[in-house]
Amino acid sequence: MNVRAWLEGFGLEEHAAAFDENGVDGDLLAELTNDDLKDLGIQKLGDRKRLLKAIEKLAGDGPPLEPQIITAPPPEGERRQLTIFFADLSGYTELTDALDAEELHELMGFVFDSIDRIIEDHGGTVHRHVGDEVMALFGTPVAHTDDPMRAVRAAFETHRAMTALGIKQGRNLAVHIGIASGSVIVAGQGTENPEDVTGYAVTGAAANLAARLNSLADPGETIISDTVHQVVEAEIDCSPLGETAVKGFEKPVVPWRTLAVRSDGAARSQSPLIGRRAETAQFNGALQSCRETGMGQAMLVRGEAGMGKTRLVREFEANAEKLGFACHKSLNFDFGVGEGQDAIRTLVYSLLGVAADSDIPAREAGAAVALDGELYAPDQQVFLNDLLNLPQPAELQGIYDAMNNAARHQGKHALLTGLIQCLSRRQPLLLVIEDVHWADGEALSDLAQITIAVQESPALLVMTSRIEGDPLDQSWRSRAGGAPLLTIGIGPLRQAESAQMAAAFASAIDEYAQNCIERAGGNPLFLEQLLRSAEESRDGDVPATIQSLILTRIDRLAGPDKGALQAASAIGQRFALNTLQALVDDPEYSCAKLIEHNLVRPDGDDYLFAHALIQEGVYASLLKDRRGRLHLGAAKWFADRDPMLHAEHLDRADDVGAAAAYQHAAAVQAQSYHYEQALRLIERGLELAAEGADKFQLTCMKGQMLHDLGSIEPSVEAYNEALELAEDDIGRCRAWLGLAAGLRIADRYDEALEILGKAEVAASGNGLVRESAEIHHIRGNLYFPMGRFEDCAAEHEKSLEYAKQAGSAEAETNALGGIADASYVAGRMATAHQYFGRCVAVARQNGFVGIEVVNGSMVGFTRIYLNELSEALENGLTTIVTARKVGHQRAEMLGEVLASQVLFVMADHAGTRQHNSRVMELAGQLGARRFEAQGLIYEGKLALVEGRRDVAIKHLEAARAISEDVGHGFAGPGIMGALALSLDEPDAKYDALDEGVRMLEAGSVSHNHFLFYPDAIDISLDAGDWDRAEGYCAALEEFSLAEPLPWSEFYIARGRTLAALGRNRRDQELTQEMERLCNLAAQANIATALPALQAALISL
Repeated sequence: MNVRAWLEGFGLEEHAAAFDENGVDGDLLAELTNDDLKDLGIQKLGDRKRLLKAIEKLAGDGPPLEPQIITAPPPEGERRQLTIFFADLSGYTELTDALDAEELHELMGFVFDSIDRIIEDHGGTVHRHVGDEVMALFGTPVAHTDDPMRAVRAAFETHRAMTALGIKQGRNLAVHIGIASGSVIVAGQGTENPEDVTGYAVTGAAANLAARLNSLADPGETIISDTVHQVVEAEIDCSPLGETAVKGFEKPVVPWRTLAVRSDGAARSQSPLIGRRAETAQFNGALQSCRETGMGQAMLVRGEAGMGKTRLVREFEANAEKLGFACHKSLNFDFGVGEGQDAIRTLVYSLLGVAADSDIPAREAGAAVALDGELYAPDQQVFLNDLLNLPQPAELQGIYDAMNNAARHQGKHALLTGLIQCLSRRQPLLLVIEDVHWADGEALSDLAQITIAVQESPALLVMTSRIEGDPLDQSWRSRAGGAPLLTIGIGPLRQAESAQMAAAFASAIDEYAQNCIERAGGNPLFLEQLLRSAEESRDGDVPATIQSLILTRIDRLAGPDKGALQAASAIGQRFALNTLQALVDDPEYSCAKLIEHNLVRPDGDDYLFAHALIQEGVYASLLKDRRGRLHLGAAKWFADRDPMLHAEHLDRADDVGAAAAYQHAAAVQAQSYHYEQALRLIERGLELAAEGADKFQLTCMKGQMLHDLGSIEPSVEAYNEALELAEDDIGRCRAWLGLAAGLRIADRYDEALEILGKAEVAASGNGLVRESAEIHHIRGNLYFPMGRFEDCAAEHEKSLEYAKQAGSAEAETNALGGIADASYVAGRMATAHQYFGRCVAVARQNGFVGIEVVNGSMVGFTRIYLNELSEALENGLTTIVTARKVGHQRAEMLGEVLASQVLFVMADHAGTRQHNSRVMELAGQLGARRFEAQGLIYEGKLALVEGRRDVAIKHLEAARAISEDVGHGFAGPGIMGALALSLDEPDAKYDALDEGVRMLEAGSVSHNHFLFYPDAIDISLDAGDWDRAEGYCAALEEFSLAEPLPWSEFYIARGRTLAALGRNRRDQELTQEMERLCNLAAQANIATALPALQAALISL
């Protein structure tokens, strides 16, 4: 006999070296005594007793004891699924009267011996004897697969034994028996002997119920609980007692009286095949079609937990590989997902051939290889860095910071689907994503995009989901663009196929295999686990529940391995070995035994539970206190490694620091622009936070996240809640600022101004300099759309002063942008240009790409009026490129407007059309109707240049209609000037011009003055109305008096010079002025103004 293997079977391999050093081989084992074991250094009484019991079997005539580790519950206890058996002797009081004490003691000894033997023969454990009562436990210290059935069979055997004993004793002996099952707490009492089960304390409703059912039974009867009946009804005939009030239970219970064991055995299940022939045929057909047509599809495998979805998909993978498909697989988890371990990122790792647990250099190398292989474009690097959890280089971090959330999602979608399409052209792909019922919203969005992509690629997407919680509903299918989704539903196995599955387990003898098949009810997971249990121990029949099945498996583990498995269940379905080693405080711990028992399996350098239900079952066995300590240990481990898991474990430990941890985790997620995930963490933090600072901080953060996501009304609601939670003026000031920012976007200007007044009092009273800068900045932004341009400028100047005092670069850039906006609206374009330039410079210096890209185009717009058209065009084109990189569509639209406007002035009509088409597209996507009207102005001007006057008028009338809806202040006068150019009738032209003037007088953004008057001057000159032309020149000059501009000075001089020529003035001074204006127009490339000047000069 191999002594080491024999010791390992009992989990006592630590003593193997002592046996070897002392020359104790298999032949000497049977001769060892308790003293010998002490001499070998085995100090623990429990270890010696287990060995002596096994040695006794070796020395006797019986078969050798099979190694079976029996682990006592830890002193703090564990939650177990137990069946509890109560029996007491009928007529015990009469016996005490009829017999003396010695006779009664002897009789009760026979009774107890008989019942105890029966209980032990059926795998139960006698817990205690009290008076004439016997309490027995089935399911501890070792669970069996069919503990409820064992208890009921023991009850039938007990009744027969009492009848036989009564005949032998010449007395009428009978017992009452009550049996109940349920979750109870089994706690040790400090004994070293794991078999000393009388030291256990059993707590739970099932124990009380079993005792009450015992009192309901007549002599010779067994009453069982409804829970037990549900498990044994296939094999036991029973009669219901109906709803019965039982002392100690609030609601009536439904007991059953057992009648007899059925002679025909358990009812057999008629369930679907394990072979899944139809399902496999469907998949094979999809494979073949994908190969032949180069077009794939998405498939969903749905079924209840344990129905074999994973197993079926494994067959799909094998079939796909045979046909030359490359397979890539990832899983979703409900808990314990570390940074970068989500399903989509795991898929990307697999697609790029990068190990999920690789370090940063390995991931960077994988990305470089993919780039060299042209799997993605260089400008997609920023998105790949996110998906591979790589740090963003400085030059990309600013770009990513400036993107909005939608742009980041869109960029990652494009990268992911591009990888799939590119790789599938080289080799057809099978993509497997398991357990999508645990997928979050972002992952589901990614899956929708993959579903769309595989339609036109030689790739198949296979997803698995439980029926309950299946997220692929109509809404998701709409997001998938209506792409076909083949759904394969799987149910329980047929019995014949269950037998085929059982045949694969050679050591599962027929009797046990058949019992397993009957009890599994067609659930492949149950069947597999049962068969594996049969391999390890042939004393079991079939389980009542998956929990009992799992306990059957883990009870055969040695103490350290059992503790490690329990600790792993607290980490989650996937766990890293170093995390587990930290929790069990054993840096040398190995999962070898857990793998050997098929409870976990390696997954790269990490480990996975063999099935989610195993993890859930083990976790369910832990008492709250033990769970809490394990989660606190995990939280400590993850504290400086993964903020999200740190928070989740504190949460599960019911630790008071969980809410603050969720706040920190949310902030980390928000820094990476994962706003939806951040919001989920905030919501959970709020559920846990008590009234006070944590709840206030989380509520403010919620308001900010909602604001950043564009959910303005919910953001306002959140800040209102924060206001109620604020404990002082400093907190109230923060909440007021968030409220005002939201109300401004919601166009609730008066409310926002009122709130800012309160915030200003709080800020000044508490010396809040940074907040003061923000107050004046928001107020300035409020005055802007209200037409209070001087007030707007004054507020932004104050904001700038406070920003400098606070040393806040971000506040300074905001203030500079605000001052620039105010200057722009007032027509002080040179001043606006300076401030926009400073704003962009500070933003660029500090990496505020979002602020830089928005204000970059405004630098260009102001340059137009400085007659720096080439530089303005360069600003526009640069803004377009940068905005596209960061996904800022509004900034891109502004860049396109700038480019089209400048190119039209330069008379580059093809370029104008190209950029203006994009303006119209973006304005439509963003719902930016003001810019849609502006785009229509240039559509009209282009049509007029091409001689399509009717089309031009149509475009400009459409622009006018939009302007009437949104207000004429932004583009109305410009529209009327262009419309006047397009109309034929002089009266109609002048009517349009007069309407434009009225719009300007009513209040309008300054660029309308600089665009309208040049058109009005040209129309008047063409009509020979020199007085009107000079009148428009005077109006433009008056508007520009505060800050004369090269643009306005040019057009004023041009108008007056051409009017003078029209009045037949001919002199050297006029000729020189005409030459100067021609040179200026040519140098500045104001090409649209040049032909009239050149023609006039020729006439001179």
